[in-house]
Amino acid sequence: ALAYLLVLKNQKNSSADEDANGDNTQTVETVLDRTKYPAGNLYIYYGTQTGTAEQFGKQLEREANGFYVHVIDLEDVTSLQQLQSPAVFLSATYGEGEPPDNAFSFVEMLKGAAGIPILFSNEDAAEEEKTASEEDLQHLESLQYCVFGLGNKQYDHYNAMGKFLFEGLKRAGAQPLLPEPGLGDDDDDLEGDFETWKDNKLWPTLKEHFAS
Repeated sequence: ALAYLLVLKNQKNSSADEDANGDNTQTVETVLDRTKYPAGNLYIYYGTQTGTAEQFGKQLEREANGFYVHVIDLEDVTSLQQLQSPAVFLSATYGEGEPPDNAFSFVEMLKGAAGIPILFSNEDAAEEEKTASEEDLQHLESLQYCVFGLGNKQYDHYNAMGKFLFEGLKRAGAQPLLPEPGLGDDDDDLEGDFETWKDNKLWPTLKEHFAS
């Protein structure tokens, strides 16, 4: 069966020769062939400083597992209402607990929706004032997501971005599909950590919830 969907796609490139899983156009109405993509859409949002998170996103795109995969630069997300489900967030941590350059604006938006700083404390229940609009918060209530963070235990704030994305989205009202973020350690075996997470947790969970 064919399903008509409104597909949000990032706006960085609009060349007509991009492939079906990687085009970057503005919001358009498209027909999703359920015989080819029985699991529906999957949205991969990445924050990267050196390109590794983007590479991981494209690896998920190649594997697909019945999903129509959209790999989206967080720099192209200019409103929280652009986020679509199911969503997978892949992000590195830059420096001492800072977001990578392409995720800085997104982090500022999410801080406003979650009411916590990027270096939050689980023990501290006190929240900052939420500055996000009611429309943003209502939209996030329907967002289902998973997070994998790319970090390095040599730094004081290990995987701060991955932890913030997971907790920030949760406090903003979104629904985590896994009970905790996946955390990869570049000081040990980052690629192996990602392989283990996607094979043993991500794909099985996504198939359980969305594959027909």
